[in-house]
Amino acid sequence: MALKEAPREDHRHRIEHCCYVTPPIQRRLKELGVIDASANGFLHELGDAYKANRGEEDIKGSIEPGKLADLVVIDKDPLNIPNDDLKNVETVMTIIDGKIVYRRR
Repeated sequence: MALKEAPREDHRHRIEHCCYVTPPIQRRLKELGVIDASANGFLHELGDAYKANRGEEDIKGSIEPGKLADLVVIDKDPLNIPNDDLKNVETVMTIIDGKIVYRRR
């Protein structure tokens, strides 16, 4: 409804906690151009069912030729800074499908 009222090509709408993404749901998300977002924490609890519903292991999950290059480059290593400094980590670049969609000036 929102997109009909105010259409935007790159609306970036997301569905959070979208764990059980069956093929019909995947098709609907793709039709709408909606991003399915789920915390990796569900992987432990839901195990193989989570992986099976996420699909796409052949095109995601690592950086190598032929796979989607969706990644974020940040200016600090979050694993090697004090927790209080995490709020200061900044995005340098965002790449989606191998294309730079954001670059810090």
